[in-house]
Amino acid sequence: MWQVVQEVTAVAEAELASTLRATKDPGGRKRRQEAAARLRALAPQWFDGGRGASRRETAGRSRPQPAVWRALRSGAVATAGTLQPLNASSAIVRAISATFHDAIVQHTAPSPIDVALARVQHARYVQALRDAGLAVTELPPLDAHPDACFVEDCALVAGDTALITRSGAPSRVGEADSIAEALARTHRIERTAAPATIDGGDCLRVGRTWFIGRSARTNAEGAQRVREVFGPLGYSVVEVPVRGFLHLKCVASRIGDGAVLVAEDSVDLKLFGGLFGGLEVVTIPRAEAYAANTVVVNGTALVAANHPRTRAALEQRGLRVIELDMSEFAKADGSLTCLSILLG
Repeated sequence: MWQVVQEVTAVAEAELASTLRATKDPGGRKRRQEAAARLRALAPQWFDGGRGASRRETAGRSRPQPAVWRALRSGAVATAGTLQPLNASSAIVRAISATFHDAIVQHTAPSPIDVALARVQHARYVQALRDAGLAVTELPPLDAHPDACFVEDCALVAGDTALITRSGAPSRVGEADSIAEALARTHRIERTAAPATIDGGDCLRVGRTWFIGRSARTNAEGAQRVREVFGPLGYSVVEVPVRGFLHLKCVASRIGDGAVLVAEDSVDLKLFGGLFGGLEVVTIPRAEAYAANTVVVNGTALVAANHPRTRAALEQRGLRVIELDMSEFAKADGSLTCLSILLG
């Protein structure tokens, strides 16, 4: 069975990801029919009509049975595949502020933030980045900004361009200046002006697409600013409604070049395109939603500790997993990707 799944996946990725979008291409229809015929030849039992299909169906007009169609759309068929690598050479992080115990929180934690423990956990996080092969630049703390360790919110980076954000949390607006200074050494800097607001935690780049969470922190003008900066560079923007959690990346993160990890029942998976959009969607149980935010780089996955099903899903895809205790950052609605900006 899985051999057939892998063969179907390979054909689908090679034949369908581009042709299913080629509606303006005069030859697109013919190529779509040929690709569908190849899928049917590999797994005829998955299609309406089985082996006794009519000539019209075998011309490429038959469709997968409903259950199979849903599996293809959700990316389930691709689960046997190996992820295409996400590589980087360096990362920017920031030391923990002495005032971190005053970080913004949506929900009161059972116990206050322990700044000393947070610094220990942060040091282990930084070491894990280094173990993954990254050169890490650690900026000094900003004690006037309790949330300043969450550097991801301050900039969106693709290629040699960095868009400095303007946070939707007024108390965080001053954090971005030193991030811009650090990035200006190697990147072209673009800025975000009012009324636009963007938090990097709402911005998930997968391949040539930015998925932008429309949340309390990122507004329509912010999403438009991402289009203005990265559209001319060949990136598209897909807006994703965010309800019930702080940022899009609280429940979704990039785990491969064309793959995302998503907590079940958190966002509309159709927005990620499924297999037919060229994107693999790997879902994890809602009970492990916190682990949907993971840092994957250079074949290594940094994962919040004590989420066994998430760990297993990533290891099955060939990733080396490093588990990290994130208890103090979780109290501040933070997680793994929040703490770094990956470069190169």
